Formats: sequence, C-alpha cells, structure tokens
Amino acid sequence: MTYGVLVDPTAPAHSSKPPVHDLSSCRRGPRRIAANPRGPARSLPKEHPLASSHLPKPIRFDGDTWLCMRNDPAVPKAIIRRFRDVKHRSVFLVIRWALDPAEQQLMASAPSLERANELVRFDPPKGTAPTFAGYPHATTRDAG
Repeated sequence: MTYGVLVDPTAPAHSSKPPVHDLSSCRRGPRRIAANPRGPARSLPKEHPLASSHLPKPIRFDGDTWLCMRNDPAVPKAIIRRFRDVKHRSVFLVIRWALDPAEQQLMASAPSLERANELVRFDPPKGTAPTFAGYPHATTRDAG
C-alpha cells in the first residue's frame, strides 16, 4: 500500500494515461478558456524615434544629481535632480543651469533619467535660426 498517492477507484488498474480533467468548469460553474490565457498578444514597445542614444550621457555629480552637457563643453546646459514622490517613485526634475542657485529655473519633470535627458535641447548654431522679433515696441501708425 502506498501512502500519499490519490488513486481513482473507477480507473483501470494498469492505465498508462493519466486521468483527463475537464478544465472548462470550476467551482463557480462552466467558463470559457481562452486560447491565450495571458490575453491578446502584445507587441514589444517600439523604440522612441528620438532615442537618447544620439545624445551625450548625463554626467553623474552625486547620487541624485546629473549634469547635461550640450553645445558648450565647459558649461552644463541643465541639471537633472532625482526626487522621490509620496509613493516612493522617482521623479527627475530638469533645471536650467546657472552658476547662482537663485537663478536656476525648473524647466520640466520626467519619469526616467533617459526621458529627462531627451528634454534638454541643443542650442541652434548661430545664424541658422531666425531671431525672435517679439512684440513690436514701437509701431508707426498712419496719421489720418
């Protein structure tokens, strides 16, 4: 006599096939079994067209601070700082760099370091971008 093995008394003594259980029903009643139990097939997310591979990697300054270099090789363009929100998720703040901390400005926030790095732009080469005319400070009006 073997202990710990459940044997179906109605099964033949030398059955080579294990008993087949009907998986279409459970304690709550019959149910439909999908061909793919994990749901519809999901495609892998496509790589972002502006992937950060063409951008310079941020330079780690300390555990939660990175410096982003763009056009000027000696002066950073932006600072990325990591903070934790109330749910302990990381939030990366993109801050415009300035030597005086009072002049630094928050520009954007991002959920990842890679996305924050993508938000830091290059300056256009001089002479290629039209200057912003702004609002006219003085206009000549027809007297009339």
